[in-house]
Amino acid sequence: MNPRLLGFALVLCALFLVVPALAQVDYPEDLKGVVAQYPGSQVEMAMKTPQGSHVVLTTSDPPQKAYAYYKEALTKAGWETEMEMTHKEGQQGHWKKGDKMTHVVVTKDEDKTQIVLLVGTN
Repeated sequence: MNPRLLGFALVLCALFLVVPALAQVDYPEDLKGVVAQYPGSQVEMAMKTPQGSHVVLTTSDPPQKAYAYYKEALTKAGWETEMEMTHKEGQQGHWKKGDKMTHVVVTKDEDKTQIVLLVGTN
């Protein structure tokens, strides 16, 4: 193989490995005040809107374990359960505390579990 072409291929490979690490998104500060990030999970996306904050996490743990973590943490923190649902793809729940609401959706996505958290006002 041409040494220049090999060098170019190595640089491309390095970029594909480094760029995603540089793009790591942090767990939103306002969500930390409501519930901690699921242990060992990766933040895939975080967004702040006028209505509240949204975050998408992934983990290799089963959906039931991730959902149980959030249910227990929110209940211990004084959040009232308004709705819970189990479906083929996973589980979801809605909690309320004062004028705030939290919605948790946990689903299986191929080989990963996806966690979507929404925190905002009613």
